[in-house]
Amino acid sequence: MSQEESPTTLQDMFSPREWTADELSPDHFKLLYLISRYSGEGKGGGGQRWVRGVPLLVLLYEGILTKVFDYDYAPASVKVGRRRIYMNVSQEGKDDIDDLREAGLIQSLKLTNNLKYIRIPAVDS
Repeated sequence: MSQEESPTTLQDMFSPREWTADELSPDHFKLLYLISRYSGEGKGGGGQRWVRGVPLLVLLYEGILTKVFDYDYAPASVKVGRRRIYMNVSQEGKDDIDDLREAGLIQSLKLTNNLKYIRIPAVDS
């Protein structure tokens, strides 16, 4: 960014920026397609379906193994329910999910289970 384009206020600094299709990689588009296949309109028009965070990480890992995605992965500790387990996680894939959210192409939220107060991340296209 040049000095003329630099943000002057905190609001300018943290406001969402405009994305173009040229800035999105083929992996972004594949990921967007994957999310759209597992989320979207509910059956019978009964609302939206969301894909949960851990199953999405598993789908990313499976896509890496089958050479659909060009990401790396490494073991990471992930909370599943009340337990922590190690699973292969792609930080690049998680970053691309964040990019899609910043671009306004997907939505994400964290649900809380009222009985156990467990936060569950979910993504929708």
